[in-house]
This record gives sequence, C-alpha cells and structure tokens, in this order.
Amino acid sequence: MKFSVDLLPYEYKSFHLPLFVKIISVVALIACVTAIVTLNKRNLKEIAGFEAEAQELQKQINAVNQQATEIRAPADKIKTLKDSIEFVNKNLDLPGSSWVAFLVSLEAAVPERVFIRDINPKNFGSENVLFTIDGEAANIYDALDFVSRLQKSGKFKSVFLNQSSTHKISDRLSVTKFVLTFKYEKVKEK
Repeated sequence: MKFSVDLLPYEYKSFHLPLFVKIISVVALIACVTAIVTLNKRNLKEIAGFEAEAQELQKQINAVNQQATEIRAPADKIKTLKDSIEFVNKNLDLPGSSWVAFLVSLEAAVPERVFIRDINPKNFGSENVLFTIDGEAANIYDALDFVSRLQKSGKFKSVFLNQSSTHKISDRLSVTKFVLTFKYEKVKEK
C-alpha cells in the first residue's frame, strides 16, 4: 500500500501553462545559459590577463632580486675590507706591529756578509729594552760596519760592540763572532 499526502488542490494540478509562458521559460533558460557562458569566458580572459601581469611582475621582482644580489656581493666585500682595515688600524700600536717594524729596521741595517744567530730579549712590550745580538761576520770590519749602520739608521741608540772573537774555519778562512747591544726607539705617532 502506498500513502501519499498531497496538499495542493486538484485544480492546480491540472493547470496547463499557456504557450507564451513556456516560450518565456525557454528564452529565460537560454539567456541564463548564455550569460553563464559569457561570464565564464570573460572571467577566463581576465584571469589570463592577471596571470600574465603576475608573471611580468614576478620577472621584475626576480630582476630586482638579481640586482640586489649583485650589489650585495661587492657591499659584503667592501664591509669585509673595512673591517680588516679597522682591525689593522686598531692593532698598529700593539707589540706585534712594533716587532715587525723593529725587524724591518734591523734588516735594512744588516750588511751582506753578517749573519745574525740570535736576538734577545724576545719580549718587545716595554720601552727602552736593551737588545743583544749574537752573530757572525766575515771579518771584524763587517761587524764594525754593522754597528755603524745601526748607529746611522736613527732608530737604534746606545749601539756597542761588546765582544768579538775570530775563529778559523780552514787554513784560509776565518769568521768573526760578535755580541752587540743596543736600544730600539719606537716610532711615536703625532
């Protein structure tokens, strides 16, 4: 058995629509479908335009990022160089740099036929340090030339040849061993 409840009166169930209403319904349906298709095509065109614009903007962003990367690399190098220069400038007055200046001055004063065996003391931190050099020269005149060069350089004071002795190496050759003392004057900045 089948039960159904129908609340619509019978007159309305047999109501036939006129042809005009049917045509209007079909026209409305066609208009709606046409509007949907037209709007869909327009939206697809707009989306394609926005995607093309987005791709163009992304290309511009990539170009700007590339330029920033190209600028950043030299900027990093410049910053590294500035940091290195600042480090060197801060450490110019430290004992290490004075030690280098001392060795450069000493090297400029050493004659060709003089060999330095040892320099004492190795600590260069305090002022007016009395240095002692043990070395060998081809003859006594080379040792005296070394003393003279140290005195004339202006960077060494109280230069004295404390000890010298000549030793035979062979029948014809001899070596003069010497010990001299001096003080090094550090260059003062103005």
